[in-house]
Amino acid sequence: MLIESIFTTNMAMVDITTNYIAGIFSGTLQAFAWTTIVFMIIERKNNNVEEELSNKNNWSLDKLPQMPDKKTDIKLSNPIASIIATTFFATIFLALLYTAPEVFSAYFHNGKELVTIPLFNIAVLQGYRTLIIGIFILSILKEVFSIYYRKWTLKHSIIHVVLTIFTLILTIIIFTDGNLWNPDFSTELLKYMKVSLDFPRFWINIKNWILAIVVVANIIEIIGVLYKGLLHYSKEKI
Repeated sequence: MLIESIFTTNMAMVDITTNYIAGIFSGTLQAFAWTTIVFMIIERKNNNVEEELSNKNNWSLDKLPQMPDKKTDIKLSNPIASIIATTFFATIFLALLYTAPEVFSAYFHNGKELVTIPLFNIAVLQGYRTLIIGIFILSILKEVFSIYYRKWTLKHSIIHVVLTIFTLILTIIIFTDGNLWNPDFSTELLKYMKVSLDFPRFWINIKNWILAIVVVANIIEIIGVLYKGLLHYSKEKI
Protein backbone atom coordinates (compact mmCIF):
# COMPACT_ATOMS: atom_id res chain seq x y z
CA MET A 1 0.00 0.00 0.00
CA LEU A 2 2.92 2.35 0.72
CA ILE A 3 4.46 1.69 -2.70
CA GLU A 4 1.05 2.04 -4.36
CA SER A 5 0.48 5.41 -2.68
CA ILE A 6 3.88 6.60 -3.94
CA PHE A 7 3.02 5.95 -7.59
CA THR A 8 -0.73 6.65 -7.49
CA THR A 9 -2.18 10.14 -7.32
CA ASN A 10 -5.92 9.54 -7.74
CA MET A 11 -6.87 6.95 -5.10
CA ALA A 12 -9.69 7.81 -2.71
CA MET A 13 -8.71 8.10 0.96
CA VAL A 14 -11.44 5.65 2.00
CA ASP A 15 -10.04 3.02 -0.37
CA ILE A 16 -6.48 3.57 0.83
CA THR A 17 -7.41 3.29 4.52
CA THR A 18 -9.69 0.25 4.17
CA ASN A 19 -7.20 -1.57 1.91
CA TYR A 20 -4.38 -0.88 4.39
CA ILE A 21 -6.37 -2.18 7.38
CA ALA A 22 -7.49 -5.22 5.38
CA GLY A 23 -3.86 -5.85 4.34
CA ILE A 24 -2.65 -5.78 7.97
CA PHE A 25 -5.44 -8.18 9.02
CA SER A 26 -4.71 -10.56 6.14
CA GLY A 27 -0.95 -10.38 6.76
CA THR A 28 -1.41 -11.13 10.47
CA LEU A 29 -3.51 -14.21 9.76
CA GLN A 30 -0.97 -15.47 7.22
CA ALA A 31 1.88 -14.86 9.65
CA PHE A 32 0.20 -17.02 12.32
CA ALA A 33 -0.73 -19.69 9.80
CA TRP A 34 2.70 -20.04 8.20
CA THR A 35 4.51 -19.89 11.55
CA THR A 36 2.35 -22.77 12.82
CA ILE A 37 2.98 -24.80 9.64
CA VAL A 38 6.76 -24.24 9.76
CA PHE A 39 7.02 -25.29 13.41
CA MET A 40 4.87 -28.34 12.74
CA ILE A 41 7.27 -29.40 9.95
CA ILE A 42 10.33 -28.78 12.15
CA GLU A 43 8.80 -30.78 15.01
CA ARG A 44 8.10 -33.76 12.75
CA LYS A 45 11.35 -33.72 10.77
CA ASN A 46 13.93 -32.74 13.40
CA ASN A 47 15.11 -35.95 15.12
CA ASN A 48 17.52 -34.03 17.35
CA VAL A 49 14.59 -32.75 19.38
CA GLU A 50 13.44 -36.29 20.12
CA GLU A 51 16.98 -37.37 21.02
CA GLU A 52 17.36 -34.49 23.47
CA LEU A 53 14.02 -35.28 25.10
CA SER A 54 14.83 -38.99 25.41
CA ASN A 55 18.26 -38.33 26.94
CA LYS A 56 17.19 -36.28 29.94
CA ASN A 57 19.69 -37.94 32.29
CA ASN A 58 22.59 -36.22 30.54
CA TRP A 59 21.07 -32.77 31.02
CA SER A 60 22.91 -30.31 33.24
CA LEU A 61 22.71 -26.65 34.24
CA ASP A 62 25.69 -25.92 31.98
CA LYS A 63 23.43 -26.42 28.96
CA LEU A 64 21.29 -23.46 29.92
CA PRO A 65 22.03 -20.29 27.92
CA GLN A 66 23.30 -17.16 29.65
CA MET A 67 20.63 -14.97 31.19
CA PRO A 68 19.89 -12.13 28.75
CA ASP A 69 20.37 -8.52 29.78
CA LYS A 70 16.90 -7.00 29.69
CA LYS A 71 18.37 -3.52 29.15
CA THR A 72 19.81 -4.48 25.78
CA ASP A 73 17.01 -6.80 24.63
CA ILE A 74 14.55 -5.61 21.99
CA LYS A 75 10.97 -6.85 22.24
CA LEU A 76 9.83 -8.08 18.83
CA SER A 77 6.51 -6.28 19.22
CA ASN A 78 8.18 -2.84 19.36
CA PRO A 79 9.80 -2.76 15.89
CA ILE A 80 6.79 -4.51 14.32
CA ALA A 81 4.42 -1.90 15.80
CA SER A 82 6.75 0.87 14.61
CA ILE A 83 6.83 -0.52 11.06
CA ILE A 84 3.04 -0.74 10.95
CA ALA A 85 2.66 2.80 12.31
CA THR A 86 5.32 4.22 9.96
CA THR A 87 3.94 2.58 6.82
CA PHE A 88 0.40 3.60 7.76
CA PHE A 89 1.41 7.22 8.36
CA ALA A 90 3.53 7.29 5.19
CA THR A 91 0.72 5.85 3.08
CA ILE A 92 -1.85 8.33 4.41
CA PHE A 93 0.54 11.30 4.24
CA LEU A 94 1.59 10.66 0.63
CA ALA A 95 -1.99 9.97 -0.41
CA LEU A 96 -3.19 13.23 1.14
CA LEU A 97 -0.27 15.15 -0.35
CA TYR A 98 -1.30 14.22 -3.90
CA THR A 99 -5.07 13.68 -3.63
CA ALA A 100 -6.17 16.19 -0.98
CA PRO A 101 -3.36 18.72 -0.31
CA GLU A 102 -5.92 21.18 1.07
CA VAL A 103 -5.89 19.10 4.28
CA PHE A 104 -2.62 20.80 5.24
CA SER A 105 -4.38 24.08 5.97
CA ALA A 106 -6.02 26.14 8.71
CA TYR A 107 -9.80 26.34 8.46
CA PHE A 108 -12.04 29.24 9.46
CA HIS A 109 -15.73 29.99 9.06
CA ASN A 110 -16.34 33.42 7.56
CA GLY A 111 -20.10 33.57 7.84
CA LYS A 112 -21.35 30.69 5.72
CA GLU A 113 -18.08 30.47 3.81
CA LEU A 114 -15.32 28.07 4.80
CA VAL A 115 -11.93 29.72 4.41
CA THR A 116 -8.76 27.60 4.04
CA ILE A 117 -5.27 28.99 4.60
CA PRO A 118 -2.56 26.60 3.30
CA LEU A 119 0.21 25.86 5.78
CA PHE A 120 2.72 24.87 3.10
CA ASN A 121 3.61 25.80 -0.42
CA ILE A 122 2.20 22.52 -1.75
CA ALA A 123 4.23 22.60 -4.98
CA VAL A 124 7.47 22.86 -2.98
CA LEU A 125 6.37 20.14 -0.53
CA GLN A 126 5.48 17.81 -3.40
CA GLY A 127 8.92 18.53 -4.86
CA TYR A 128 10.45 16.93 -1.76
CA ARG A 129 8.73 13.64 -2.58
CA THR A 130 12.01 11.72 -2.87
CA LEU A 131 13.38 13.01 0.45
CA ILE A 132 10.07 12.33 2.24
CA ILE A 133 10.03 8.76 0.92
CA GLY A 134 13.70 8.46 1.94
CA ILE A 135 12.84 9.47 5.52
CA PHE A 136 10.11 6.83 5.74
CA ILE A 137 12.35 4.13 4.22
CA LEU A 138 15.20 4.90 6.64
CA SER A 139 12.76 4.80 9.56
CA ILE A 140 11.48 1.39 8.46
CA LEU A 141 15.03 0.15 7.85
CA LYS A 142 15.96 0.97 11.46
CA GLU A 143 13.16 -1.26 12.69
CA VAL A 144 14.12 -4.05 10.26
CA PHE A 145 17.63 -4.10 11.78
CA SER A 146 16.04 -4.23 15.25
CA ILE A 147 14.08 -7.34 14.19
CA TYR A 148 17.28 -8.87 12.77
CA TYR A 149 19.56 -8.25 15.77
CA ARG A 150 16.98 -8.42 18.60
CA LYS A 151 19.63 -6.87 20.87
CA TRP A 152 21.36 -3.53 21.16
CA THR A 153 24.79 -4.80 20.21
CA LEU A 154 27.50 -2.24 19.48
CA LYS A 155 27.27 -2.95 15.74
CA HIS A 156 23.49 -2.60 15.74
CA SER A 157 23.72 0.62 17.76
CA ILE A 158 26.18 2.15 15.27
CA ILE A 159 23.95 1.20 12.31
CA HIS A 160 20.92 2.68 14.08
CA VAL A 161 22.79 5.91 14.87
CA VAL A 162 23.97 6.32 11.25
CA LEU A 163 20.43 5.81 9.92
CA THR A 164 19.06 8.24 12.53
CA ILE A 165 21.60 10.90 11.52
CA PHE A 166 20.69 10.54 7.83
CA THR A 167 16.98 10.77 8.71
CA LEU A 168 17.60 13.89 10.80
CA ILE A 169 19.64 15.53 8.01
CA LEU A 170 16.84 14.94 5.46
CA THR A 171 14.27 16.31 7.93
CA ILE A 172 16.34 19.46 8.56
CA ILE A 173 16.83 20.00 4.80
CA ILE A 174 13.07 19.93 4.24
CA PHE A 175 12.07 21.82 7.36
CA THR A 176 14.53 24.71 6.97
CA ASP A 177 13.56 25.49 3.37
CA GLY A 178 12.00 28.95 3.57
CA ASN A 179 10.03 28.32 0.38
CA LEU A 180 8.32 25.32 1.95
CA TRP A 181 6.05 27.43 4.12
CA ASN A 182 3.23 29.64 2.92
CA PRO A 183 4.69 33.16 3.41
CA ASP A 184 1.20 34.64 3.92
CA PHE A 185 0.08 32.03 6.47
CA SER A 186 0.58 34.13 9.62
CA THR A 187 -0.81 37.37 8.15
CA GLU A 188 -3.84 35.60 6.65
CA LEU A 189 -4.42 33.85 9.95
CA LEU A 190 -4.53 37.17 11.82
CA LYS A 191 -7.52 38.25 9.74
CA TYR A 192 -9.63 35.52 11.34
CA MET A 193 -8.02 35.35 14.80
CA LYS A 194 -8.74 37.84 17.57
CA VAL A 195 -5.29 37.98 19.19
CA SER A 196 -3.14 40.89 20.32
CA LEU A 197 0.26 39.18 20.15
CA ASP A 198 2.77 39.53 17.34
CA PHE A 199 1.65 36.35 15.60
CA PRO A 200 4.10 36.45 12.63
CA ARG A 201 7.03 36.45 15.08
CA PHE A 202 5.26 33.87 17.25
CA TRP A 203 4.77 31.64 14.17
CA ILE A 204 8.51 31.80 13.39
CA ASN A 205 9.26 30.78 16.99
CA ILE A 206 6.85 27.84 16.75
CA LYS A 207 8.66 26.51 13.66
CA ASN A 208 12.02 26.90 15.43
CA TRP A 209 10.72 25.14 18.55
CA ILE A 210 9.38 22.21 16.52
CA LEU A 211 12.72 21.81 14.75
CA ALA A 212 14.59 22.09 18.07
CA ILE A 213 12.36 19.40 19.62
CA VAL A 214 13.00 17.08 16.64
CA VAL A 215 16.78 17.59 16.90
CA VAL A 216 16.87 17.12 20.71
CA ALA A 217 14.66 14.00 20.50
CA ASN A 218 17.01 12.46 17.92
CA ILE A 219 20.08 13.32 20.01
CA ILE A 220 18.49 11.69 23.08
CA GLU A 221 17.68 8.61 20.97
CA ILE A 222 21.28 8.43 19.69
CA ILE A 223 22.73 8.72 23.22
CA GLY A 224 20.35 6.04 24.56
CA VAL A 225 21.11 3.62 21.72
CA LEU A 226 24.88 4.09 22.04
CA TYR A 227 24.66 3.55 25.80
CA LYS A 228 22.83 0.23 25.31
CA GLY A 229 25.30 -0.85 22.63
CA LEU A 230 28.32 -0.05 24.80
CA LEU A 231 26.66 -1.76 27.78
CA HIS A 232 26.19 -4.96 25.77
CA TYR A 233 29.75 -4.70 24.42
CA SER A 234 31.26 -4.30 27.92
CA LYS A 235 29.36 -7.33 29.26
CA GLU A 236 30.48 -9.43 26.29
CA LYS A 237 34.09 -8.58 27.14
CA ILE A 238 33.55 -9.68 30.74
